[in-house]
Amino acid sequence: MLKQIRGKPQSKDSVHSSIIHGLEKLYLGARQRGFRAAVQDLQRRIGTHPTELWGEGYMPDLWFFDEECMSVVLIEVEDTSKLSKEKLEAYSWLWSILDAYYWEVHLLAVSRWGAAAPIPLFYAAQPEEVKKNIAIFELSKIYCITDPEAREAARAGWMVKYPGYLRNNHYRSERLERRLYNRGKRTINTAS
Repeated sequence: MLKQIRGKPQSKDSVHSSIIHGLEKLYLGARQRGFRAAVQDLQRRIGTHPTELWGEGYMPDLWFFDEECMSVVLIEVEDTSKLSKEKLEAYSWLWSILDAYYWEVHLLAVSRWGAAAPIPLFYAAQPEEVKKNIAIFELSKIYCITDPEAREAARAGWMVKYPGYLRNNHYRSERLERRLYNRGKRTINTAS
């Protein structure tokens, strides 16, 4: 991905930009801007108060929502510097906030050579949480597949294997509705 212009190597900033530009082509719908507003909008939609947790520099290089799998996917290019402890803590905090509403956060670290690796943000001590996190980490690994067709095929297989983690899953939706009802955010629809 390192290109030369008139025989001179590009600067580190332009290498970083080139990698991001290449990833945008591989992850259609991924965006560089608007993350804070999109997360706050998501928090409003799921019935929690928007948080202002993003300090300067805590924005992912790229991000997208996978609404069907109830996932927020963050892509960090580790070209000139590694992910800092503070940034990982901010992403973990976001995971803990959204996890309470059955949304998942996936962090992908991409090298300057384009290799993506999932970074776990969760901690689980209970056996049922371990099973859930294994399933979710499997989806994180699928998001690392750079070939869009292969990634979509693997994602479709994951959705068949783990239907309980999908947005249209009745049980998951019912648990979320009960949580929102208990917080006084919604009324339960009994007409069915």
